[in-house]
Amino acid sequence: MLGGVESRVAIVNATLAAALVMGFGLWGWVPAAVAVHALAARATRRDPWARQVYAAYLRQADHYDPWPRVGSTRGQRPLGFGRDLLC
Repeated sequence: MLGGVESRVAIVNATLAAALVMGFGLWGWVPAAVAVHALAARATRRDPWARQVYAAYLRQADHYDPWPRVGSTRGQRPLGFGRDLLC
């Protein structure tokens, strides 16, 4: 955690702000970066696992079809749902 925000999010925000300010001279980005950091801190305070949940959601398929189809493998759970764990 960096300033109440997950380190990856804080590093990306700081890097983007530094690149825009030092590279292009966009000093108006400094208050925007502080506001983004404050919003991220508030979101992290409400749910510390939110980014991991959204990242896992983005890795999953767009559609889950629970019905068996011809040619489908039987009993294969998606990765991350205990697929490689022993029962």
